[in-house]
Amino acid sequence: MKFTRLFTLLIIFWMGFILHPQGQPGLQMPKGKAGEDFNKINSSGKRDGLWVRQYKNKPAVLYYSGYYTQGVPSGVWEFYDQDGYLMSKVNHVQDTTVNVVQFFYKEGGLMAEGQFVGAMKEGKWNRMKNGVWKLYHPNQQVSTIENYKMGVREGNVRIFSAQGVMVVDENYLDGEKHGPFTEWSEKGKKIKEGSYVMGNLNGEFTTYYESGSIKEKGSYTKGILDSVWRFYHDGGRDQLIIHYDMGEIVKKIYLNMEVEEYYESGIPKRFCTYEKGKLQGPFKEYYDVGHFEVYEATEEDKRNGIMERQKLVDTVVAVEGDYLDGHFEGEITFRKKDGSMDRVETWEGGKMIKTTAKNN
Repeated sequence: MKFTRLFTLLIIFWMGFILHPQGQPGLQMPKGKAGEDFNKINSSGKRDGLWVRQYKNKPAVLYYSGYYTQGVPSGVWEFYDQDGYLMSKVNHVQDTTVNVVQFFYKEGGLMAEGQFVGAMKEGKWNRMKNGVWKLYHPNQQVSTIENYKMGVREGNVRIFSAQGVMVVDENYLDGEKHGPFTEWSEKGKKIKEGSYVMGNLNGEFTTYYESGSIKEKGSYTKGILDSVWRFYHDGGRDQLIIHYDMGEIVKKIYLNMEVEEYYESGIPKRFCTYEKGKLQGPFKEYYDVGHFEVYEATEEDKRNGIMERQKLVDTVVAVEGDYLDGHFEGEITFRKKDGSMDRVETWEGGKMIKTTAKNN
């Protein structure tokens, strides 16, 4: 029984160490007397040696612990949160002007590290990130490697998943995205690439399916869709071509896809299918008539936060039937705007061979 109890206590102690490997150093007050053994003023009237500061609302917890040399902060200082856990370490490479800093998770792992440089900016003393900074996931995998120039992102930035896979590789100039960039999925598959010019997408832009085949490819001009954009099915089959002129659609060319178009009112305009650039199979075209009715959501919807739903009623099909190689084929039904029958045409081989329309 004694052995079991001792073993249990050891396990509890070991688990506590794993969860908080840094312990709670902010609860460890320096030995001796303030003013004599620490927090001393030297003969020159300057702070010297070990200095600590406590939280005003928690005097039993240290806010920081560090050393002064003739009134100037020196060496590595530690800062703690109000529970006594280590928040950060600051290495005074050059008094308060150049500091190498590490930030920590409460669990004890490294959160970020890099350099701060102090300088006057807009009439105020500022501590600014400078050089290479690294950020870490809680599992201690690097999450971000970024570069700064006096507080502004400058140069390459790389972002990684918690599994260590690079998911973003991009560049900055004066704090703006600038230059080529590439993005990958967490599985390491390329999903996007292009370029920025001072924060705006510019030039060629390409996205990819998880399989690696191109999904869409086109160009931006100052952040606006421009020129010819091509869209593909997974595997490379052409889907759609859109011609843009500075964001405005000039022309759409459907190649291999099912098309659903709607009026600005939200009423369906047409449903159809294109194959190799030609209309094929069943189609429907609608008048811009009808409306949406609101009805109460089901109890299951409400549990999911949906309080009401809409349904479209009183729409009118203007024309319906089938296409074959871009031409009507078989019976094509035409209706008037009030929904009444107008006529039925029969087509074969691209030619109408019969109609119920009455001759005037």
